[in-house]
Amino acid sequence: MDKRKLPGDQRLNEKYRLKKLREKLIIHGESKRTSEYISWSGMKRRCYNINDQDYHLYGGRGIKVCKRWKNNYLAFLNDMGRKPKSGYSLDRINFNDNYTKKNTRWIDQLTQTRNRRGYLKKDNGTTKGLSWRKDNKKWSVRIGMGYKNINLGAYTSLKEAKRVRKQAELRLWV
Repeated sequence: MDKRKLPGDQRLNEKYRLKKLREKLIIHGESKRTSEYISWSGMKRRCYNINDQDYHLYGGRGIKVCKRWKNNYLAFLNDMGRKPKSGYSLDRINFNDNYTKKNTRWIDQLTQTRNRRGYLKKDNGTTKGLSWRKDNKKWSVRIGMGYKNINLGAYTSLKEAKRVRKQAELRLWV
C-alpha cells in the first residue's frame, strides 16, 4: 500500500517502526555490521557469554575485556583504530592476559596463527607444538605454516625437541 494513502496514525506508526529499525542497525553513529564492531562484539561474546562455543577458551579461563571497552564501542574504536586491512583480526599479545589497549592489536591471520596458545599438557606443561607420545615414548614436534601443520619429528629428549621447534620457528617464521 502506498504510504501516502495510509491514515495519519498508521503513517506515524510506520515512521516510528522504521526509526526503531534504523536504531537497531546503527549504534554510536555506525552500522553494527562494520568489521570493527563485529570484532568488538565477538570479543565480548567470547569473554562473557557462557553459551558461546569458545567461552571455555576465553571467559572460562578468566580472560576479560577492560572496563573502558566492555560497554563502550567508541572507546574501543578510539584506542584500536580501524583494521589496517581486510582479513585482520583482534589479537592479544599475551594470550593469558585480558583484552586491554596495551595487550590487543590488529594482526593478519598468519601472525595470529603463530601467537596461539599452546595446548598445555598436564604432565609436563610444555606448549607450542610439543606433545608426549605414549605409544613410542618420544616427544612429537610440529609447527604451523599457513594452514598446514608440519611434523618435525620425534625426540627422546625434551630439550632436543624444544631446540628443534625453536630452530623451525626461526627458519620458517622470521
